[in-house]
Amino acid sequence: MAEYSDNNPENEDLSKSLFCAQFNVWYPVFAKLTIPSLIIKLSKEFIEYIAGKSSQDSDEDISYGDEIIEPSFPSLEVEIAKCVKLLGGSVFPKLNWSAPCDAAWIKIGNSLKCKKFDEIYDLLKSSDTISTFDLSENIILSVAENAELFDHYLVLREWREIDTSLEFRCFVKNSNLIAISQRNHSDYYAFLSDIEMEVLELISKFFATEVKKKILLPNCVFDCYVQSDIMSVILVDFSPFNELTDALLFTWEELNGPWEGVKIRKKEVQGIYPNAKHLAGKVPKDFMDMATGEDPQKLLDLLNLSKEDFQNLKKL
Repeated sequence: MAEYSDNNPENEDLSKSLFCAQFNVWYPVFAKLTIPSLIIKLSKEFIEYIAGKSSQDSDEDISYGDEIIEPSFPSLEVEIAKCVKLLGGSVFPKLNWSAPCDAAWIKIGNSLKCKKFDEIYDLLKSSDTISTFDLSENIILSVAENAELFDHYLVLREWREIDTSLEFRCFVKNSNLIAISQRNHSDYYAFLSDIEMEVLELISKFFATEVKKKILLPNCVFDCYVQSDIMSVILVDFSPFNELTDALLFTWEELNGPWEGVKIRKKEVQGIYPNAKHLAGKVPKDFMDMATGEDPQKLLDLLNLSKEDFQNLKKL
């Protein structure tokens, strides 16, 4: 990884966090601990098209009267088909940072389970999360000198039926695990009270023996799920240790404050949780996006992630 200067430490930390949270950056380091996945580099033409630019800004579309013939991407379609086959026939798609979970409504059953190119394409093109985060020039300029030179990747993850009651978000500060939150914090699971301490010990051991020695940054957040049948932990994703990531049952004020030990929190009472989001479909929440719990653009405004700010960063 590139060296960083000590100038502008707050912006620099944000830039590092975003860079290291890219799937294509962390996956090669942690591949043995997570779900089998394949990564495909995407062309600028494809990115422009799912961003909604090419159909309006380019002459590549062919028009016959009122009918517009959309561009095709045959080589990408072939590559995706090969990857889907290698991953068992069904996959979960995402880009560098985000998954198109907000677009799950376009598929029957509100599922992100995909078997073919068209399903993946429709999800990516319909996702506001993808367009406002992964395709945002503000975000891209935080990790690249030039937005035109930034590489977007399509990530295809082997489809897993995940028990959402056993998904957890883990917070790491100064290379120490400090907090574990129930991931699906809108639902109450009575049985978690019986295994709370066992989950705490299991994830703590997983972090200490598997994650800590490979971690890319001393401050980060990772999602994982516990396989209850064999009581093992599977790493799902990484995200920045800042307000771009939903703190779930914690708050960023307390996470950034004085801390002792490792705390675990679960929903304690049955009922509707007021901040529940992305719960239209019972699908694996594979690192929903960098702004879960809030509108992505609102968070960008909150953190003042303007184009000018990023251009002043010490780049990677």
